[in-house]
Amino acid sequence: TYSSNTNASTSTQKARITIKGTGNYKGTRIVEFKINPVDLSKASFGKIEDKIYSGSAQTPMPAVKFAGKSVSASNYTLKNSANKNTGKATITIKGKNNFKGTKKVYFKILPKQVMNVKQTNATKSSVTLSWTKAAGNVTGYNIYKYNSSTQKYTYVGTTKSTKYTVKKLSAGKEYKVAVCAYEKVGTSKY
Repeated sequence: TYSSNTNASTSTQKARITIKGTGNYKGTRIVEFKINPVDLSKASFGKIEDKIYSGSAQTPMPAVKFAGKSVSASNYTLKNSANKNTGKATITIKGKNNFKGTKKVYFKILPKQVMNVKQTNATKSSVTLSWTKAAGNVTGYNIYKYNSSTQKYTYVGTTKSTKYTVKKLSAGKEYKVAVCAYEKVGTSKY
């Protein structure tokens, strides 16, 4: 029979095999063996969706799995860093109990959505837009125009102000435009 053979061994408790004689054999023998914790590098981690800047620390919980089964949170600790401002945030997962080692997973914190986009002026070939400054440390804004043939937004230009004039438009035609805030952190743009 086996006992204490489910979890990783500790300094005070190892897994046991109890061998009991039957037939021509009698007596009992107990053999102990060690179960080593699993290295976190062998576990899988669910993708963490991008988060939106809120002014508060972001603390998502990554899904941790080993051999296709969810790993209980009692087997690791989480430490978040760089998780408040726009940019690349880090979650450091440190194994304990049945797991050992450390693994880092990352997620992005993006600027808040641009609000109150309005048309403030229009001519036969252009339209001027204005909007409310996005929260956080926004570096600038990218402007996009919807292309109905490709069904995608294409880049038009960038501005650091809360106003932009989209040019080279055709009179009498309807256009969809989008304004997206971005922040430059180091050499990366979010």
